[in-house]
Amino acid sequence: DSIILNPCKISTLNFTIKGYNPDTYVGKIILSSSNTIKEIPVSIDVSSLNISFELRLDIPREYKVIKAGDGLLSQVSIFRIGAKDEIEIDMEYMIKDIEDNTILKGTDKKKLIDEITYPKVFQIPKSTKSGKYLLIVKARKGEMIGVASEFFEVRNEVLPSPKFEMNYLLIGILGKLL
Repeated sequence: DSIILNPCKISTLNFTIKGYNPDTYVGKIILSSSNTIKEIPVSIDVSSLNISFELRLDIPREYKVIKAGDGLLSQVSIFRIGAKDEIEIDMEYMIKDIEDNTILKGTDKKKLIDEITYPKVFQIPKSTKSGKYLLIVKARKGEMIGVASEFFEVRNEVLPSPKFEMNYLLIGILGKLL
């Protein structure tokens, strides 16, 4: 389906998302004009109903854009809801591209009584192409599954350093003063 939006006009687009199984559902919103096409990646996390814990994921701002081969730092938090007896949770970690191809996958186990927060670093393969990616974390205890995800970007082009740009600007100013 599509919608035509005139300049300076606002329109609301309603849609229904059907996610029956706990998972991260990935898609994109495509905006186009006569000379531009813009794709906006979208993800929706669906967790189990009546889950006894809450899962949160955060990628610090300075790691939102990284190069292939770098480490992606994230912070995972799990909060217990209700009972406070110790449980063991199976953790699953995935990094996918926008086309739903998995580029990295891993698992581990965590013990949880009340809450736990821990850093998790993912080594991005050097062969990873520039583009938008999604870090997905799933926490499972029996049939209960919590899901959280966050986008980040891999950029492999060499960006000029701010120090170099500043030196260039300073030399340009000095050249005009002399």
